[in-house]
Amino acid sequence: MTLRALFAASGFAASLLAASLLALTPAPVQAEGFFRASLEAVDLGAWPEVRVLLRLEDEGSESGLDDSTALPNPYSKIDCPARACWRVKQLEESGVPVTLRGQVTAPIQARSAEQFLWLRYHSNRPQPGEAELQIALETSYGGNRTAADQPELPLLDATDTDLIRLSPWPYLAKRWDVFLNQEFQAVRDNIPPEARAALIQAQRAWIRYRDAFCALAGSTQSEGHAQCIALRTVARSVELQTSRHNLDGLYARRRQAGLGAPVPLQ
Repeated sequence: MTLRALFAASGFAASLLAASLLALTPAPVQAEGFFRASLEAVDLGAWPEVRVLLRLEDEGSESGLDDSTALPNPYSKIDCPARACWRVKQLEESGVPVTLRGQVTAPIQARSAEQFLWLRYHSNRPQPGEAELQIALETSYGGNRTAADQPELPLLDATDTDLIRLSPWPYLAKRWDVFLNQEFQAVRDNIPPEARAALIQAQRAWIRYRDAFCALAGSTQSEGHAQCIALRTVARSVELQTSRHNLDGLYARRRQAGLGAPVPLQ
């Protein structure tokens, strides 16, 4: 019985017992998540206004991260509400502090603890050129932060693209489209030939649905449309990836049993 139920069911004596137990029990400690930031892309074409896209990856399963861990809202807008974003404790270019203008977070994959973080800032260096980004992040709650040994990130080593000029979504939509095609090809190559036509038809139907649905978010040149395409594409990619993993296990079990491969994915 939980302490809450014990209080409700057992009267004054049970309440005293529960209170005593609470006094003896140490407060629960939220698991800390340590993240390492790497530079995915940069846009230096509008300097001194700079955009960077960071990839924030969990350092390891020992951090105890799960779906209940408090991470920033993946769909927060550029002007983040309180408690909804990463708190930027340090952001410098080769030791020169920059002026942060905005940020957006995006999931690396659906249901993943890892994230992309897009930052827009004003460089305070006297002229553009080679520089290393020093960054330290934490969440306002949940105990997540960048690791103490977070390396410096050379700006000129990253892909320079104007696809992240206004937001991360056009870049991520293109990136995840490649991921979607890879997962689709992997599933197609992993099923019997007689099932491939049905898979191709299902994928084409899904693409038509995605495009029609995302058209409601605005023109094909709008950020809302790019965000819709990106998020639905990565979600579909993970669905196909999960199907492929399930098929691998199913086929392995049937081979061990001396059975033929079933026809999956209707």
